[in-house]
Amino acid sequence: MIDAAGPPQDRSAAQADIAGPAADFRAFYEQHAGWVYSLSLRMTADPVAAREAVQDVFVRAWRKSELFREGRAAGWLRKLAVRVLLNRARSDRRWTRRLDDHADLATLPAQAGERPEDRLALEAAIRALPKGARTVVLLHDVEGYSMSEVATQMGTALGTVKSQLHRGRRLLREALED
Repeated sequence: MIDAAGPPQDRSAAQADIAGPAADFRAFYEQHAGWVYSLSLRMTADPVAAREAVQDVFVRAWRKSELFREGRAAGWLRKLAVRVLLNRARSDRRWTRRLDDHADLATLPAQAGERPEDRLALEAAIRALPKGARTVVLLHDVEGYSMSEVATQMGTALGTVKSQLHRGRRLLREALED
């Protein structure tokens, strides 16, 4: 049921996306669960934690569905998902100092025109980044948030985000050059 497709792109899906979660929650879930899982897996680097995060995101979406105003539900859900994932990461840090990096990357579908070896190397390099740098690289470079938005969402200074982004990119470049 969960695949790694991005937010809906066709017209019928876009029209359904405007109605939001309150109209038909099952259809809303089926439409968005794949890319929420993909984002969760990239942020947590753990398939089990990613599935739990998807559940948390959609439980929160269900509870907050009355707050959704007509518009792009994908954008609303994306912000909600990032908030849930960052809150989970903060909570996990209180209980453990180290995350297990046992993501099964072979189960992730490759994008069109992309070699699976390149995808695996990139995912492994991202997974090997320190937690702060990984979060900043994913939110800024992959998800497209501005540095100030990332700083706000993470509750850190803009300078910290900039240095973590620089460090993360440098470590990725070094890992992929080998």
